Amino acid sequence: MKLVNYAPFNEFNRLARTMDDMFGLWNTERSRTDHWAPAVDVKEEADRIVLTMDLPGIKKEDINLKMENRVLTIEGERKAEEKKDAERYYQVERRYGKFSRAFTLSDKVAVDEVDAKYEDGVLTIALKKEVPEETIKQIEIH
Repeated sequence: MKLVNYAPFNEFNRLARTMDDMFGLWNTERSRTDHWAPAVDVKEEADRIVLTMDLPGIKKEDINLKMENRVLTIEGERKAEEKKDAERYYQVERRYGKFSRAFTLSDKVAVDEVDAKYEDGVLTIALKKEVPEETIKQIEIH
């Protein structure tokens, strides 16, 4: 299975955060709206491929899964908590905003047989492997 991370500006965002950290200019408002990419574990089992993604604080209704041209796309949004003017934050590290991850599936995966469940902030997607049909071919002897 080929992993495709669709986030073309992540390197620029990472560089900007590094520069901000160097000069102590971290902008907490920007950190809430940046595109972010949640971590994903991909493992192969005997009969399926399993993707496990940590999405703490995200409601099931805010997650969208779609399959198009053998590409599984997981999109969603973690909505920022409303901050009151009287609250003082010394550090804000949690990321908010929209995310998108895309995975190109091999021909070994049955795209019609996908099982997804979301429990305790963890999204688990199981993709059944297609079992190639064995064909018996009679070989003629000349």
